[in-house]
Amino acid sequence: MVKHMGAGIIRYKKNNAGKVVFDSVNMLFMILLVIITVLPFLYVLVFSFQSPEDYRTRGLAFPREFSLNNYILLLSRGSKVLQSFQVTVVITVAGALISIILTTMLAYGISKKYLPGRTFFVTFIFITMIVGGGLIPTYFMVRATGLTNTLWSVMIPNAVAAFYVFIMRNFFAAIPPELEESARMDGANDIRILFRIIIPVSMPVIATIGLFYAVERWNTFFNAYIYITNTKLHPLQVVLNSIINSHNPAVDPAMAAQKAMMMPSADILRMSAIMVTILPIMLVYPFLQRFFVKGIMIGSIKG
Repeated sequence: MVKHMGAGIIRYKKNNAGKVVFDSVNMLFMILLVIITVLPFLYVLVFSFQSPEDYRTRGLAFPREFSLNNYILLLSRGSKVLQSFQVTVVITVAGALISIILTTMLAYGISKKYLPGRTFFVTFIFITMIVGGGLIPTYFMVRATGLTNTLWSVMIPNAVAAFYVFIMRNFFAAIPPELEESARMDGANDIRILFRIIIPVSMPVIATIGLFYAVERWNTFFNAYIYITNTKLHPLQVVLNSIINSHNPAVDPAMAAQKAMMMPSADILRMSAIMVTILPIMLVYPFLQRFFVKGIMIGSIKG
């Protein structure tokens, strides 16, 4: 008896020591990962506030005093950055809204086992996750439908993501059927059940998928680059790309009218432009974070 207890204590100590070592290594790895992720962001953020005078005297260095001149110049009235920022906001809000409406309605439909042809629709949606149409056929389709040089070209072709459809379908399938049955007894149809019962109880997954769509629309670059040639309709990422790749990134003719001593350097201007594209979408996360884990876990596991 004593021998078994001694062996158990030794085994417990070994397991406990192994757990401590694993937790320590895991914590060190996560700290290193955070440092690698955060340092570049902090580097760009800090130096984006360096004043033009400080840069001319000291070069790229930690600013002695923080200046908002770079951001004022980028977001001044009539600048390309401000114009593209407004275009990106429209694409993000309208595109995410369209995508979440279509995804919700499609996912709700295929979550019902009594839907005629349900297997066909589910299979068809799944195939789109494996096989794509290709760039050239997609471009011809967008051009044939008259969407080129319009904001619809970056919102409609990728409006529905099959992966998000299946996540939302699993969430809907996990909702107790008694809710719908009681609503049908009161005379509600499918549309009313969807908007009055299903959507209110599904806000975690809807907010999570909506956040994914919003981030994708905010970061849209390739579609806008190939479908939109009108510079007035270029989103923020396209303008940012032109600023980063330019040797002298004057954002617009209005900037050239600024006094030479007040013009920031190309490096500082690039960093400020990067922060303009990053910060707005980062500010959205805290408001939707409480839905994030719950929505994605329930939608991906249950069903």
